[in-house]
Amino acid sequence: MKGSLIRTDGSSVPATPEDVKDALGDGSLLWVDICDIGSDGLTMLSEQFGVHPLAVEDVAEFGQRPKIEDFGNVVYLVSYGMAADGKNFSEVHFFIAGNFLITIRRDDCHVLDQLRDRIGKPGGLPNGTRPIRLILLHH
Repeated sequence: MKGSLIRTDGSSVPATPEDVKDALGDGSLLWVDICDIGSDGLTMLSEQFGVHPLAVEDVAEFGQRPKIEDFGNVVYLVSYGMAADGKNFSEVHFFIAGNFLITIRRDDCHVLDQLRDRIGKPGGLPNGTRPIRLILLHH
């Protein structure tokens, strides 16, 4: 799995199962941005985030139509954003819950890359703004 765990303070580390488990355990709001899900990422979705098995199955398959599904504890959304080349679209799968946002993609998505860069810079967010709330309001 290739991805980043972004915490509310803007810090970013590789999205390892151990770091994700620690962040979830301390009640942190977090964003996990995954660029290559792999089988270990699918296991993490299921075991650590409690994502419904049907949604885990869906996220393994790209080429889907936009959709939104409510699984009670998490909302699953498939949408498209502009790719880095400015000409093509990048399919992005979102899992949104009260304490986390997970984005899963295979290609670069310019908006997500810009947002991640902005969150990680000092002064990148208004004072007191929590990144996860900013992300949910804008998507």
